[in-house]
Amino acid sequence: MRKLIRFQYRGRAAASRGIHFFRPVTPAGAGEPLVLRASVAGAPQQVAVFVSRSGSDFVPVPMRQAGPGRYEAEVPVPESDKALKYFIEATDTSGNRAVHPAEVRRKPLPVDISNDHAAPEVQIETPQQAMPGRDFQVTARVTGASGIQSVRLRYRRLTQFEDYRSVEMTRRRNGGTCQARIPGDFIVPQWDLIYFIEAIDKHGNGRIYPDLEVEAPYVVVSVRR
Repeated sequence: MRKLIRFQYRGRAAASRGIHFFRPVTPAGAGEPLVLRASVAGAPQQVAVFVSRSGSDFVPVPMRQAGPGRYEAEVPVPESDKALKYFIEATDTSGNRAVHPAEVRRKPLPVDISNDHAAPEVQIETPQQAMPGRDFQVTARVTGASGIQSVRLRYRRLTQFEDYRSVEMTRRRNGGTCQARIPGDFIVPQWDLIYFIEAIDKHGNGRIYPDLEVEAPYVVVSVRR
């Protein structure tokens, strides 16, 4: 069975404002091909993922275009592999180069090799209307058999000219309830809000909610005018 990594978190381009990447949150299974997917805006001429196994040199694997702005590559994962690291590089038609993550030399993206594929379950409370200038609280229930490592709220205004902002959600010790606030000084009457939640368990299994493969990958919150 192929294991899919989905890129969900909006990132900034390193060299070209037209190139964006999305971040994975799902581990690979031992012996299973790993499918990496990226969304790249603009007009990239070439997109590749560079993979390192057990501290070896990074080896490029070309990513093929799978649709408008979407690229993917399949990376073999031998049974002997315990973990791997990678980064993605894109070059556009003007010769601009971008990499993700930007601090690739110090922080390439890790992938845990595990046969535990059960991602956390996420339930979001029905959002109320937001008020300009007032903090807006987001509440979710996040549970997982392997325990929860992190829960993040990603949010922005409903405009294509902004990247998502990120804040760690506070978790209660029992019950799985997580909360975070979008600051009031960020909320203005000109724009509604959108957000999604990224949850990762202690084995590296992750879930983005809402799920892109099921529905629109964000929650829309209206702002009172």
